[in-house]
Amino acid sequence: GDAYKKFKSAEDIYLHVFAPKGVAKEDNYPLYERHSLPLTDEQKDENEKYKANKSVDIENNNDGTIQRSEILGRYNDSYSKGKTNKESNFICNKTESTIINAKGIITYHIYMNGEIEKHIPKIIDERFSNSYKYILHDRNNKQHEICIVEWHETDKRNNGKKVSSIPKGYIRTYDYPNGGNAQTAYVYQNEDIYVKGTKYGYRKYSKGDGKVILIRMKDSLNYISGEIKVCYKFSKTQRRYCNPDAYAGFIGALAKLNRTDISCTGMCFEDATSYPSLTHPNGDCADTSYYSTLEVEQEKVDAFKAFHFEKIYRGKGSWYSKLNGTIYSTGHEDHLHSGEFNTNKVTIIKEK
Repeated sequence: GDAYKKFKSAEDIYLHVFAPKGVAKEDNYPLYERHSLPLTDEQKDENEKYKANKSVDIENNNDGTIQRSEILGRYNDSYSKGKTNKESNFICNKTESTIINAKGIITYHIYMNGEIEKHIPKIIDERFSNSYKYILHDRNNKQHEICIVEWHETDKRNNGKKVSSIPKGYIRTYDYPNGGNAQTAYVYQNEDIYVKGTKYGYRKYSKGDGKVILIRMKDSLNYISGEIKVCYKFSKTQRRYCNPDAYAGFIGALAKLNRTDISCTGMCFEDATSYPSLTHPNGDCADTSYYSTLEVEQEKVDAFKAFHFEKIYRGKGSWYSKLNGTIYSTGHEDHLHSGEFNTNKVTIIKEK
């Protein structure tokens, strides 16, 4: 058609594809407005478009209106990346980025090819000083803002050991949240933790070297946009903390699996212990309930391996031994264990 006659710049070509209303308009021109009570079909449609692009509003003035200049922020970012990352051999691998893509909050960028980047801005907004953001890039490089979570630091824990009783001499105790197997923690002078639970006996988690950062996982995720599905819910567990890098891998695996019925049976607790599991401290392992068929469970195994969970443990009942890329381990007849997330696979990019 004649749409090209309105083009005054390369930005207008970009907008013609992603936001035609903004072609040849001023930078402050409002493209999409958020309506709290949409009354017309036009307002409902505008709400949908605002929702699809809300991250650019949040990252800027967060005023409920997306201006032309905010949408063009993506164009300018892509343009800068193009100038910085010029290719000479044009292979399919994505080259290492030097462009920071995080405003005021440490942000994980997760790509469908398994790559994960952790972008650290020079200045972190006080509101997000204990937060991480997770963004998924689909195969068309459209960004999907999955969630923002809170983090804290605690003592690192060694793998657990089965013990026959709780020794005397503990200096304090605390209870775990209701709804899981763990009941009470007993802390000793050397900061070792013994745990009493409902039916699995006692466990000891000795203090490891140094600290570990853990994030509070979302109680559930139900992100569905177009062909992208990032979904899970917890089942019979209060182990709802994990390593922030591993959470990026977990989100990537969920996106690759692309289902809405993933049941997670836990990672670790706030104190980095993982009762009754011996191998879950520090939150770099994820348990999930088995699917009913070998075919779908194999897809899940492949998804976790694609996002750098390097040891997958399964039981020996049913068809479990036919799962490629897995290892038999006792205690895994009712769930798959995706563990040993390789944090070296996360590229850290700091704003200079």
